[in-house]
Amino acid sequence: MVAAQSSPERARSVMAGVVQGAIIGRSENSFLRRNGVTELVDLRDLYPDYSNRVIATSDRTLADRPRAIRSFVKGMVRAYQWLRDPAHQADAAPIVAWAGLEIDDLESAYNDLARGVPADGAISQPGLARVIQDLQAGELIPADYSAQQLVRPEPLQDVQRELGLSQ
Repeated sequence: MVAAQSSPERARSVMAGVVQGAIIGRSENSFLRRNGVTELVDLRDLYPDYSNRVIATSDRTLADRPRAIRSFVKGMVRAYQWLRDPAHQADAAPIVAWAGLEIDDLESAYNDLARGVPADGAISQPGLARVIQDLQAGELIPADYSAQQLVRPEPLQDVQRELGLSQ
């Protein structure tokens, strides 16, 4: 086992033959497959509800900057909605170029990314429960820790109502 700092670094290590396998992020996955690397498993197939994207802040920031938090969450939900609309895929290449990024296999990377975000920003309750169970099993949090101690859903719920995504 070798520790590596980022998904791009792990991808380079696989391509160079330094390691035999690695956990790879979505943006590098299609590049590696195109270059003959075998994908062993997509964790989203094993754990479709697992929460692997997290937006977090402290209770203090929630209390001190509620408008900023709400605006940020609204921007993220709108970005998720945009990303999940197949009509926008054609717009992705110029945005990637404008940002100075190089993404091989943009179509595959785009589809992988879109698959991983909820259009309404919703928190997967089964996924959250799984994360908490995993943390408890590793004794990283107490056995009696609950989702209510971890998640403050009000900013997201307010945004969902404002955008007409919930009642």
